[in-house]
Amino acid sequence: MEKNNNIHHRAETHTECEQKIHRLIDSTGEGIYSLDADGNCTLANRACVDLLGYEEASELIGKPIHQLIHHDCPGTHSPTFITCQDCIVFQKGEPVFGADIQIQRTDGLHFSAEFRCHPVYDKGIITGAVASFTDITARKRAERALQKAYDELESRVAQRTNELQAANKALMEKERQFRSMFTSSAIGMAILSPDAQLLQVNSSLCFMLGYSEKELLNKTIQDITHPDDVQISTDHLRRLLEGGIDAAIFEKRYLHKEGHTVWGSISASLLQDTQGTPLHFVTQIQDITRRKLAEQELIRYQDHLETILEERSTKLARSEKELKEFAYIVSHDLRAPLTSIQGFTGELRYGLKLLHPAVEAGLPHFGETQQVALKHTFDQRIPEAMDFIETSTTKMNALVKAILKLSRMGHQKLSYEPVDIELLVKQELKTLAYAIETQEITIEQSHLPTLYTDPLVMQQIFGNLLSNAIKYRSPEQPGIIKITAEQDHNGTTFHVRDNGRGIAADEIDRVFKIYQRAGDQKEPGEGMGLTYVKTLVLRLDGDIWCQSELGEGTTFSFNLPQRKRKRADK
Repeated sequence: MEKNNNIHHRAETHTECEQKIHRLIDSTGEGIYSLDADGNCTLANRACVDLLGYEEASELIGKPIHQLIHHDCPGTHSPTFITCQDCIVFQKGEPVFGADIQIQRTDGLHFSAEFRCHPVYDKGIITGAVASFTDITARKRAERALQKAYDELESRVAQRTNELQAANKALMEKERQFRSMFTSSAIGMAILSPDAQLLQVNSSLCFMLGYSEKELLNKTIQDITHPDDVQISTDHLRRLLEGGIDAAIFEKRYLHKEGHTVWGSISASLLQDTQGTPLHFVTQIQDITRRKLAEQELIRYQDHLETILEERSTKLARSEKELKEFAYIVSHDLRAPLTSIQGFTGELRYGLKLLHPAVEAGLPHFGETQQVALKHTFDQRIPEAMDFIETSTTKMNALVKAILKLSRMGHQKLSYEPVDIELLVKQELKTLAYAIETQEITIEQSHLPTLYTDPLVMQQIFGNLLSNAIKYRSPEQPGIIKITAEQDHNGTTFHVRDNGRGIAADEIDRVFKIYQRAGDQKEPGEGMGLTYVKTLVLRLDGDIWCQSELGEGTTFSFNLPQRKRKRADK
């Protein structure tokens, strides 16, 4: 009885142990299954069922495991039991480990797994096997991602390395170029420390200042600068250090080793590291001593020229004074005798009239020849002489008036204001309307601008040019006068064109000269009109010229510079 109880107790204990083992196996996340000697599944835990895609362990129990799990890669021929990983355990009688094998689920999908299988012995005979596997899909994905990241990092490192190597090569090339330029530059170059100590100098600077490289490198920039220009250099370098300017361009004097002055045009800049800490100054010094000497010589010439101009201005003022005195003489001392001559000529004419009856009464007392001579003298020669005297004095008086008018033009004060030239020309044409209508002349006038100028001077200019065009029209065709204007950056240019008689090419230069008239002149005048016009145009700082062809017409053009309105003129 007691023996039966012990057997029963051991059975219960064994059952309880099996249940504990089953619970322990089911609680692990690793897939576990067991096989009998024929390869049939005898146990499968919960993780194994879930990983293989089944619902219950009963779907696996009693079935050949190699038919359910293909331990190969997807798409390959399914292994026989002999080549199955589990079978190898039975064949070799030793554990099998697969770090990365493919296991097939019930839905046909495969996943990567880490696989272990151990044989089970009973009395030295293999009676089965226990296998475990872990889904390493996530780990494999992570490993692939890690490998990809590693590959990308390797690629970026390689790319960055290439870039750094290229940058380093370019930097070395730039440094080589800079050293080559620094060494072979035709102008002086120097590298200075932030405290103005000379760190490097090229041969051009050494030649410029007469020092050797070793001598210069033992000096500061102040040591080789003219004492009066030390502050100039110090101020510019200080501003570069303070960041007030990016580059400094200035001129100063250096001291040559032999003591004389060397002028230099300096361009300086400050190099800094990535943290903004000043490293050194780079300066370029061009020798401008010859230019400075030339400038000083030019200043001396300018001073000399100003002295000459001042002397000539004094002489000109004296000449103007003499011209005014001459004008007074012309107006008084010359016109007074002319007036007297004209007056006495009138008296002579009146006296001749009174004598005429007496001469007529006394003629019979003379011989026939004497009578003819006396009659011819009193009736023709004396009147003709008095006519010649009157004509000459009238012409002389007109010439004197013309000289006085020309003299006054050179001294009259200009009064600038906005002038509507188009309106001014229309008003001037109104004053000439009778001559224009009677001679059947056509006027063509384009748009004329408004200028800031002297209205009286412009009126005199256009009045003379239009009168001239009317006076010298061609009788062989209807007269046409065109007034046009054009403006550009040089100012305003006016044109007065006619289709009149024209001027021969060899006489064009005469038209602006005093008392000069071109061609055979039947019209009255003193040859002063165009001289007036030229004088007035020059007073306005302009220029005038003429283009003409005999028998085709003439164009008088004059240009006036653009004049801006000044406060003093307002």
